Amino acid sequence: MFKLKKSELIFLFIVSLIIFVPLFFLRDYTPKNELKYINIANDMYHNGRLFTLIDNGNIYTDKPPFFFWFMNIIRWFSGSYGLGYIGLFLTAVPAILTVAVAIYLNGKYNKENHMLMPLILVTTPLFLISGICIRMDMFMGLWIVLSLIVFFQIYDGKMCLNRVNSYMIYIFMGMGLFIKGGAALIVPLLTILVFLVIEKELKFLKKIYFLEGIGIIIFMFLLWLIPAVIANGKEFLSDIFIKQTVGRTIKAIAHDRPFYYYIILLPGLYFQWFILLFAALGHYIKNYRNLDNYEKFMLIWFVVTIVFFSIIKSKLWLYILPSAFPAAALISLYIVKIFKENRKKFKIILSFSMLMFFISALLLLFLSGKAVKGYLVGNVWIGALLIIISLIFSGILLINNKKSVIIFSLVIPIVIFMLNLAFLVKDYNGLIGIKDISNEILKLNPSKIISYDFSSGVYAKYYINKEVEYLDNEKMLKDLVNKENNIVLIMETKDLKKIPLDIKYTIFYNNSVYSGIKIIK
Repeated sequence: MFKLKKSELIFLFIVSLIIFVPLFFLRDYTPKNELKYINIANDMYHNGRLFTLIDNGNIYTDKPPFFFWFMNIIRWFSGSYGLGYIGLFLTAVPAILTVAVAIYLNGKYNKENHMLMPLILVTTPLFLISGICIRMDMFMGLWIVLSLIVFFQIYDGKMCLNRVNSYMIYIFMGMGLFIKGGAALIVPLLTILVFLVIEKELKFLKKIYFLEGIGIIIFMFLLWLIPAVIANGKEFLSDIFIKQTVGRTIKAIAHDRPFYYYIILLPGLYFQWFILLFAALGHYIKNYRNLDNYEKFMLIWFVVTIVFFSIIKSKLWLYILPSAFPAAALISLYIVKIFKENRKKFKIILSFSMLMFFISALLLLFLSGKAVKGYLVGNVWIGALLIIISLIFSGILLINNKKSVIIFSLVIPIVIFMLNLAFLVKDYNGLIGIKDISNEILKLNPSKIISYDFSSGVYAKYYINKEVEYLDNEKMLKDLVNKENNIVLIMETKDLKKIPLDIKYTIFYNNSVYSGIKIIK
């Protein structure tokens, strides 16, 4: 039986903690999503509406309510909506549990290098960045992973084929549905169906009680839908099935991007692993008939995720997070394969990946402490220098054909960068969030607070404990200035030029991202 050494577990745990946890306790909320979610949860907490989500006075149907329930449970225990605790339990813990699943799975299918897959996963920018944001994607992604892994373990004979285990496939999908929505169903269902069609094993659906499973998913969906319709009226059905389903997949009510959007982003989202991923995909697609079940399933999982999210009109880089798990599996298997069979190819591919890091580290070293387009780059020279030293050491390991070169060349630099970022982030909270500008507004005690052409500025009400009105119309702003006294504006600095020339004002808060304006009459 596979068993990870205690030292290896400790190493993986420390790497995961360094990457996912510190930033949540040191940085401010981002206003666009995180602070919006806090305001929605806060409204739910004070008004006791479990199935009605309110965003700035409007019913919010974009997401199910369960994530906000968890936020309020954390508030109940901790006494506040602390970013640290919410990020830890709703994002970092699901991320670490996903890494734990990778450890378990890699121990069964890649015993020669069982630490490789979890290390690749945890240092892939797509997974890493998702793990330091308060969004539903990581939590939902955990349920997608669990659903598909249970299915494959049953299919491959590693888990007993019975009704209880089969039901878990669908229950995990339903849990993902509760957290974010339909993607938690579509990704695993499509992956399973495409895999079984290609393998000519559709009859296996009957063995895993597919129709009963669909019934379980429908039942779980109705557990949320019926109370939500009762609470919000029939219009809620239209919003869910037309606006959120048809609107996002066909008409793109938000994040409308071209079909090739994710193809362009993949090099950045997989950064140091992209060359290996590209080579692995080429190898596995070319040799599909000769692959084992595990390799086939991971390949289909990755391709289905990218193709599905490319087809739908609404696109955001975070949506393809479910591709990170199978990508890490494919890369780890490919590394082991070429290290054994083609050492020269291994060295060439890894050298290019290391070169990407080396150039990035040199760029950071050069830009450290300098302003770029108005944004000050932090003093990252220590981190950049340590990355360069790590890469030089990696070069020595590569020359001497050491497997550990992967860890020192492509994993350790990410850990160094995240540690460096943790030490710097407090100095940049004024650029990340709007807590600092909100505190300055509190000192002024204005009678009217306007978020001018800055939709996320309305969420400053969480800090100010006053309503913040959104305006994006010059005439309406002028009318308001004529009627009201003691007005302040929250704006993005780049939009200061949008203030009408005949309105006098002083700037009481300013940085390269946000500005606070006091109207003078």
